Formats: sequence, C-alpha cells, structure tokens
Amino acid sequence: MTFSTSVAICITTYRRPSMLRRLLQAIQTLTFVKMSEPEITLVVVDNDPSGSARAVIAEFLSKRYRLRYRVESRPGVSHTRNTAIEAARTADFVAFLDDDEEPSPAWLDELLNVESAYGAPIVAGPIVPRFQSAPPRWMLDGGFFQRKRYATGTRIVSTSVGNVLINSRLLHALSPSWFDPRYSLSGGEDTHFFRRCAQLGCPITWADDAIAYETIPDSRLTAGYLVARARNGGNHWTRVDLDLGRTLPHLSSRFAVGLVRVLQGTGIAAVGSVLSPQRQLRGQLLLAEGVGNLEAFFGHSYAAYGAEPQ
Repeated sequence: MTFSTSVAICITTYRRPSMLRRLLQAIQTLTFVKMSEPEITLVVVDNDPSGSARAVIAEFLSKRYRLRYRVESRPGVSHTRNTAIEAARTADFVAFLDDDEEPSPAWLDELLNVESAYGAPIVAGPIVPRFQSAPPRWMLDGGFFQRKRYATGTRIVSTSVGNVLINSRLLHALSPSWFDPRYSLSGGEDTHFFRRCAQLGCPITWADDAIAYETIPDSRLTAGYLVARARNGGNHWTRVDLDLGRTLPHLSSRFAVGLVRVLQGTGIAAVGSVLSPQRQLRGQLLLAEGVGNLEAFFGHSYAAYGAEPQ
C-alpha cells in the first residue's frame, strides 16, 4: 500500500500500563474519511528507567501500526517529548497524545484535514474529560475540569501538547531546541514551546472535532488538586514571559495582574465560604493563580512531576 504522507503518533508514559493499553487500543480504531489514511508509526517513550511499559508494548507489536519503543531515564516531560521527536524525525508530521488519553476514531483525520485546509504548521484539538467516578454536582456544574474550546480554524498562541499535530518541517527548523529541559519537572514546557513557535510566525490552528478524551482519576476530584494546578499554571506562564524577554510594560502588567488576582481571590473565597463551595473554590483558584504568578518574579517554581519544589 502506498501512502501519501506519514505521521508519527508520539506517546509519553510513566507507570500507567492500564491507561497505556487503553490508549493503544483506541488508536487501532482510527478512521479516515476526509483524508487519505497516512502511514502511521507509534512512538512510545517510557520515562520509567526499568522499562515497565515493555510488557504492554509487546501486546501491540503485531497490530495495525508499526511501533517504536524507547526508554528515557531522565525524569520529566521535556526529556520524554524530545526523545519522542528524535525517534520520529523521518515522519512528515508528529502528533502527540498523553498516556491518560484516548482519541476519538476521527481524531487524526480531523487534525490532518485542518492542516490541509489551513496550511497550518501546528493543529490542536480539544481534550475532553472522562471521570472515573462522578464528581460532586457543584464541581461538575462549575466546569472546573473543562478546557477552552474554539471554532475550527481559530488561531491561538498556546495549548496543551496532549492533543496536537506538528509539521516536521517546523521541528527541523527548531532542532535541537524543542521542549526546554528547565520545565521538565514543573510543567510549562508546552507553553514555552508553542509561544516560541508563535514568535516565529507559527501560531496554532484549532480543530474542534479532533477530540481526545482524558481520564480524570478520583484523586483529582479535590479542591486541593485544582488549587495546585492553578498555582502552577500561573507560575509557569509568568516564567515563560520572563524567559522570552517580554517588555517591561508587559511584565509590569503581569505583576499587577498577579496582585489583583490575589486580592480578588481572597475576597471571593471569603464570601464563597458562606454562599457556596463552587464560589469559594473559584476564589481559591484566583488566589492560587495570583500567588503562582507573583512567585515566578522571585525565581520560585513548583515541581509538578514528583520532585521537591525548587
């Protein structure tokens, strides 16, 4: 069979064999209606030095797609993503999924269709939550796990790398500086990468029908998890601003935003403690984001991937 294009689907994993198995099974069901089926290679990078994903990989070696397996012993997401790109260098496109996700059957077809229609070097789609157990009604109604979505064709400057298609020509142009290792344990490596791409005139084009589903474990259905995520998000966004040399007026504005969010969050959380848990949590999230933002100006970051805070 002759293919018109090739795609490497890159997956990074760490000690989640059952989730990795579900993801690899879901990829076997991909369908292509709008675009011709590409030549697909699966690239799995295991961040466990003991190679604990190897047994799952063995189950899929004779399945629909070719599979490459690498072990990356250096801890953190930047190292694993960079190793995946190295292993995928010969493909025309590199797509990323995380090991706690499952793509819809039309996922890759939609990404490739938007890439073709818009001539987009980067295409991203929505990540939709799937809960292991039903969260409290007030938490679900508050949309605390919903990510932003846009109309197909919308251009944005940053997104999660968990559902994205990148033209390899762009990756070759950036080589070897892809995902910055300084963000490997804290997160924010995707924000840093995509905002650098935007500075080069390569923003992200949105494909709203290219859906990937993210498993939300029960351990994340807590205010503590959401507060930590908001704090870390505010922190790494500001760290990226500082690193990319934004102007003094812009940085002054970011500092002011941090102060305002601390004040707003404190007030809303205090009122919310009387009115409703949903309102209280909204205040706590604003406060946490503001604190993370301000701490970045003083050189503080958070280790989100298993290490102690820096």
